[in-house]
Amino acid sequence: MECLYINLDTATDRRTSIENSFDKYRRGNWTLRRVIGVDAASIETAQISGILSSAQKACVLSHRKAVGESLGNDDHVMISEDDTIFGESTFKHIDAILAPKATPNWDILYMDVGVSSIAVMINLLILRRALLGTGRVEIRSLKNVEFHGANSYLINVDSKQKIYNLLKNENKFDLPYDLFLRRLINEQRLNCFFVYPFLTTLSELGDISTIPGDQNSNMGLCWSLFRRMVWVDADHNSLRSQLAYMENTLSEEAKAYGIIWSGMLQNSLFSKK
Repeated sequence: MECLYINLDTATDRRTSIENSFDKYRRGNWTLRRVIGVDAASIETAQISGILSSAQKACVLSHRKAVGESLGNDDHVMISEDDTIFGESTFKHIDAILAPKATPNWDILYMDVGVSSIAVMINLLILRRALLGTGRVEIRSLKNVEFHGANSYLINVDSKQKIYNLLKNENKFDLPYDLFLRRLINEQRLNCFFVYPFLTTLSELGDISTIPGDQNSNMGLCWSLFRRMVWVDADHNSLRSQLAYMENTLSEEAKAYGIIWSGMLQNSLFSKK
């Protein structure tokens, strides 16, 4: 299967990162191909309408370009942004999921998503703990789920043209790409799922977005750290410096509540063998 990754000409560090990650873990007939991302300057020159920033419009058009480039290939396709990290388990699970009758009827299958609700995070953590050691992943519907992000996802070969047409026919650039897809899911125009534990995650390069103002706050970093902590090949020790950075930004009141919630999690989850 082909994985198309979106990458701006100027983002050489990201290009090296995703290519090294893919080469380290790829299996069988998996291949990686770069799609040159649309840059914000070209959007400004073209004066494309809509309330989104030029960088956000460029993101939408970059994903549309990637979907379009996949149309000539008679297979499912994986589309990734260049801050995606693959792991030892990524391609093994994807190959198993795509086996006949292993997956429900789907248009897009997300490899990971961002969530901002503490309650949803806790539910995902509980599910991850239940799946630990089983070697299994679950496929869950995204209908009515308040998620964000479109960092890495599979498109069904039978849905490529439909999705490309939906993107091509949308002339209002008023929603970021991930929220546009979320709207289509909730309108039941797309049937989409996510794999959990997540099969990919974000590199630290993702903490510095190529979209100005996107995910660059402490809240955005919290969401990204959670995604790194619950994916299938998570290494919590590698996140210590980022967690320490977050801790140093917290107020004393926030730390106090954090201790209370941590104690509750310890007693309900982590003390059990």
